Amino acid sequence: MEELGRSILEVQQKVRLCSRCFALSDGELCTICSNPARDAAVVCVVEQPGDMVALEKSGAFNGHYHVLCGVLSPLNGVGPDDLRIRELLQKVAAGGVREVVLATGTSVEGEATAAYIAGRLEGLPWP
Repeated sequence: MEELGRSILEVQQKVRLCSRCFALSDGELCTICSNPARDAAVVCVVEQPGDMVALEKSGAFNGHYHVLCGVLSPLNGVGPDDLRIRELLQKVAAGGVREVVLATGTSVEGEATAAYIAGRLEGLPWP
């Protein structure tokens, strides 16, 4: 039991969010963001880190990810400022992104989040 406690503490100390995509990582960048073979110009937006893991297991996507860390849910008090939407918009506005894939869930909140992001992306300059 003591060993389990030490292991949990070690994970808490080592695991953090990737500074680029906000997935779980043991370093500044996750293994996907630090992989030069991946297409950084294509960004797949997902709700949670687990969604990214599921897509990775499929092997169908070779770009980068952007984890929102939730979905819009006004009834639960979750608005755009509570998610990583601002960071996504900054990433796109900075240039280098040619495509954004919105892979949020099919729930009402997931669809609303995707529609909100699509609307915000329309106002940005694209290559």
